[in-house]
Amino acid sequence: MKMKDVNGISPCRLCKIKATQIPGDKNSDKNRTYYVPPSVDLTSLGRSHSELMAQADRVDKASTKVEAEALSKEFGVKGRSILSEVDSLSFPQSFPIDFMHVAWENLMKTLVTLWSGDYKGLGEGTRKYHLENATWKEVGARSGASSSTIPSAFGPHIPNVSEKGSYMSADMWSFWTQFLAPVLWRDSFKDPECYDHLIDLVYLFDLCLRREISAADINTIRAGFTKWVKGYSRWVQLVFTRYDVLTQNRIYYQGNPKRLPVCTLPIHTLLYLADCIEGWGPVWCYWSYSMERFCGHLKCGGC
Repeated sequence: MKMKDVNGISPCRLCKIKATQIPGDKNSDKNRTYYVPPSVDLTSLGRSHSELMAQADRVDKASTKVEAEALSKEFGVKGRSILSEVDSLSFPQSFPIDFMHVAWENLMKTLVTLWSGDYKGLGEGTRKYHLENATWKEVGARSGASSSTIPSAFGPHIPNVSEKGSYMSADMWSFWTQFLAPVLWRDSFKDPECYDHLIDLVYLFDLCLRREISAADINTIRAGFTKWVKGYSRWVQLVFTRYDVLTQNRIYYQGNPKRLPVCTLPIHTLLYLADCIEGWGPVWCYWSYSMERFCGHLKCGGC
């Protein structure tokens, strides 16, 4: 698509929300990552094909390289993609979100590094979401030990997450999040509402992964992720009534601009999963597993 993503002021390919760098960051020239603070209303921010193509043309027709780079950063577009020549494709509607990367390769890794106290040098701020070192090691050890009692047909072998988290594949994160984390993390947090927040996420992921998804499910997914990301303190009755939930905004971002690094683009992208499901079907219809496994097959010479 020739989008700049996190290196652009408009990093989201689906909407025109403006991202920002950390206020007062002395290394802003070197650190080109832009973060997306929680937004209150996204209804009027959708991007259209004609708008994206006009912006891409302005970048391509810039008179200097400096002007092109400035426009590219502002629009989040690096120029016209060759795929724009295909009449049946529409930008950005023909490019749904890849659930595999958003959920397993990004979001869960972010949450785990936050819990383990190893996220970009950030402390807890006003919340208590860091795990005790002993607790983190125990969760990791139990993750690794679980594979000896779970048939391989259910999923991949899970390593010790606290020691070998970097070896975790998307498939491992998927199985670990859905089936192990709800058990292993129970009673592990100092603030129990951090655990409730995790369980809400697992529930929403489960809805996204169903083989059949109803219109009511899509509404639940849309409302659920909106509240999980934005910072509301209560769920509407349509979703849950079992407890008050503290969301991503309140637990990790805490309304503090200095904590913008927790506001990653994949977290913002969750707001559009329902739209992609509505337009394209369940997330497994278009995620990257098939292509990445095929690429791996080619890499090893078709073995």
